[in-house]
Amino acid sequence: MSSLLSIELDEIMLTVAEAAAHALQVRIRNGVYPPGSVLPSQRQLAQELAISRASLREAISTLEALGFIYSRPGKGVFVRDAGGSDASNLPH
Repeated sequence: MSSLLSIELDEIMLTVAEAAAHALQVRIRNGVYPPGSVLPSQRQLAQELAISRASLREAISTLEALGFIYSRPGKGVFVRDAGGSDASNLPH
């Protein structure tokens, strides 16, 4: 089965998770998910991208490592602002 995220760039094939991370990164940069916003649920994103939740979790981990997003357990996954900061230091 071919995913909607099959991307070939200059003869380099990306894994499904890499392609998903790229697609989410593009959405963040284009303002689909603005700084401070919460990403849709994993189930919804996996359906939108036509990938497994396992691949999506890998993509989310990649974007966290790159500083695009951060996770707050029980709250969701949030987009960092352009400076890479988040609201996790603020009083709750």
